[in-house]
Amino acid sequence: MSALADDPTPTPTDDTNGVGDGMPSQDDQPNAGGDATPEGDAAPPASEVPEEYSDFTLPEGVEIDAGISSEFKTVAKELGLSQEKAQKLADLATKNAQTQAEAQARQWGELRESWVNGLKADKEFGGQKFDETAERANRALKRFGSDDLIGYLTSTGMGDYPELIKLLARVDRAVGEDSTAGDSQGLPQGEGDLASLLYPSQGKE
Repeated sequence: MSALADDPTPTPTDDTNGVGDGMPSQDDQPNAGGDATPEGDAAPPASEVPEEYSDFTLPEGVEIDAGISSEFKTVAKELGLSQEKAQKLADLATKNAQTQAEAQARQWGELRESWVNGLKADKEFGGQKFDETAERANRALKRFGSDDLIGYLTSTGMGDYPELIKLLARVDRAVGEDSTAGDSQGLPQGEGDLASLLYPSQGKE
């Protein structure tokens, strides 16, 4: 029988620390709480982050709210972005805002066009009576509406809303049944004519 098997007690070495041969010493252990940071998590150099961001370059005609601009700069600083990187982020945000605005404008224009086409197809107010309807609506609006109301309807496009046109036409019919459709009383002529403003393409086809 082997002596190693008879005596399982290991023979101590001369190492007073009790560390056996082949085992790393404490000095050789990795620094578990060390200061080293993986390269992928390294923060950008402090020199790239400006103390104060300059105003970002925006497309012509585009403005940004002062409060939003200040908040954006604060976030950019927290993220450690350089002026150049923050500008790229601002460009992307601006592009997104412009795309949404264009889509909304296109949808609004399509809705207004559908309103006009719907009124033209109306059996009571459209077809051959469309011009008369527009004149009657204009006359009632000029008689009972204010300049502010007229300005609002023409600037927003709400003057194309068919139910409003029908209502105004009915009002004119109710208060002036004895007037002919061509009566110019209260109805401005020429380029200032509201009917021309509401339906500029009418009669030009």
